[in-house]
Amino acid sequence: KPETGRIELNIHRQGTDVVVTFKDDGQGIDIEKVRQKALMSGLINAEQVLEHQDILQLIFHPGLSTADQVTQISGRGVGLDVVQSDIKALGGHVSVESVYGQGTVFTIRVPTTVAVSDALMVKVADQQFAIP
Repeated sequence: KPETGRIELNIHRQGTDVVVTFKDDGQGIDIEKVRQKALMSGLINAEQVLEHQDILQLIFHPGLSTADQVTQISGRGVGLDVVQSDIKALGGHVSVESVYGQGTVFTIRVPTTVAVSDALMVKVADQQFAIP
């Protein structure tokens, strides 16, 4: 993959939910690596037959990481676990789709009632930000 990539952010309302989608054109998630790490950690056993989507869901399990080494920002297996926990606490859910070699899409869906809150709008150069 090239050094530079593309990340698309899409926010829209669907029924009574706000849907936020993050899509990248990166390498995607290595399903076999996730499966191997889950086996090594005892999360699954070798006899289990898991579908592609079942294996993808393992990335949200506390402590599971495919990183080969721990750094200040990755490798502990807590990032996606925290995201999923926080979204569930809001009454929503997060899902993932990925094709190895093509990219990954994360979709966060939360009820409109918790997605709407007061925020301070700040404009920096040509970008606008909302600070809760």
